[in-house]
Amino acid sequence: MLWCSKNYVKSFEDITHHPELKKKLQNCKYNKLINMLFYGVKGCGKKSIVKAYVNNLIASYFNVKLEDIHETKKKIKCKTSKKFEIFHYSKTKYYYIIDMIKLGKKRIHFFDEFLRYIIQSKNIFNFPFNLIMIRNFDVSDNKLITRFKLYSEKYYKYTRFICITNYPQNISKLTGYATIRVPQLTKNEISRVIKDILYEEMSSIKTHTVGFEKKMDKILDYSQNHLAKSIFYTQLLFQFNMVQLKNIALRKYRRFECIYSLITSKNIKNLQDINKERNTTLLTKPSNLKLKRLIYQCAMNTEKYEELITGFLKFLIKYKTDFFEKYNKQLLSLINNIAIAHTNTNKTTFIITECFFIKLMTMYSLDNMKP
Repeated sequence: MLWCSKNYVKSFEDITHHPELKKKLQNCKYNKLINMLFYGVKGCGKKSIVKAYVNNLIASYFNVKLEDIHETKKKIKCKTSKKFEIFHYSKTKYYYIIDMIKLGKKRIHFFDEFLRYIIQSKNIFNFPFNLIMIRNFDVSDNKLITRFKLYSEKYYKYTRFICITNYPQNISKLTGYATIRVPQLTKNEISRVIKDILYEEMSSIKTHTVGFEKKMDKILDYSQNHLAKSIFYTQLLFQFNMVQLKNIALRKYRRFECIYSLITSKNIKNLQDINKERNTTLLTKPSNLKLKRLIYQCAMNTEKYEELITGFLKFLIKYKTDFFEKYNKQLLSLINNIAIAHTNTNKTTFIITECFFIKLMTMYSLDNMKP
């Protein structure tokens, strides 16, 4: 799993950056919470500081442990203009988390039905209000912002919103919101965060050596002080020993060309290797590891991991028609298996996407195995 997708922050104790902002937020009380909007440049740690802030409010007000605040993924059917569509969100016992990007282009229908339901329904736990966290608020268009403004003003008595955005121009469109700027992280702050993650993920790494500091300088240079990218490059460098970070931002055509060349170059020699490939998702062979690294590279350039599969299929149709025509049925079967695995297992989308390419590589090798 990508380290930058994991939740390392649950409380203010887990945050070593933004000391001044952290000190101000620690004095806030849950029952006096108002609508808030956190803004700052990409990769400055807005999501982590907001999550720690909200959990701190809840833990102190309800006298609960942070371990009891569990985030679970949910989905709901909402009626759009012509049909019902499934929208995804997350929730805990104490608040909701809505990512505007994950809602897709028809997100306004989600607000019309689901958000209205949350606001107007009775709170069975007798909380002072419903708390809703909105991530990636900057993708909202003017129509949605107007609708959102209406909800936040009309139902302020029952609901509080905490919005996170990258661009400050959305601030002027919302009235009655406390605006908080999250400053960009310094190199020393990012370095401390990465050291804490390495201590948890790879405790054998020595973080006090000159060699480590040189690697950190390289990571920070390529990430441009972006927190999530820095964590991602750290994983590539230390877990997968990927020294060359220059080619990470591959263009789409080149990206899929590399994946295709790795898939078609695999050669499984005996039946024992075939059974291993069929029954496991662990990547132990050199060519497998190389493919896994490439998928990790591509993942940073897509909003959804599923886009790697759809983009690769479009690449095959356009540039590798012979391959697509020959393995058309097998590709459809793999896609169906992915859909089943995504709904019936608790595996992450990335692992399922990763398995798609490994299975495709195995399928090609079996078909072209030398007798």
